[in-house]
Amino acid sequence: MLSRELDALMAYLQLQLSVNGCPLDLNYEEWHYLAPLSWIKMLWRTLHVTGFELHLEYIVIPFPRIGDRLVMDVLREASGNDEDHLKSLGKVRGSLGAIFMSDLVTSDGKYIEQHAIESNWVLKRSSYCFPKEKPDKKDWELWITYLKSATNDNFVRTLLFWR
Repeated sequence: MLSRELDALMAYLQLQLSVNGCPLDLNYEEWHYLAPLSWIKMLWRTLHVTGFELHLEYIVIPFPRIGDRLVMDVLREASGNDEDHLKSLGKVRGSLGAIFMSDLVTSDGKYIEQHAIESNWVLKRSSYCFPKEKPDKKDWELWITYLKSATNDNFVRTLLFWR
């Protein structure tokens, strides 16, 4: 029972942070503010503070497309790791159920999908059960600002999306 609960908490933290690998492998100081207080977050913090290393066999979510990127990696680069902006952007990303940039763009990878730029458009393409997020108007405005800056104001992809 404890093992299943730990697996579920790890998967939940993984979705909150929008990473495809084991969240405990991330630097706590650089990522902690994106996750709410929880038992697994406190374990992660304790590991970080004590310097204790825990290596888990953890299934990495593969990138759906060649050259794909994690949404949070793109946002972290674009924001200069501004914690307040990333918290706000994370709410929108979570409400969209997006981990990868391919969750937000058309199948050819050239354009941002409509559901990713309109707050009233509800479309969940992920099979994962994301934590419930309620981004407000300011969160959506910031999200649109970041997408526009990454796409030269026209929502057409730039090299920022793909390697």
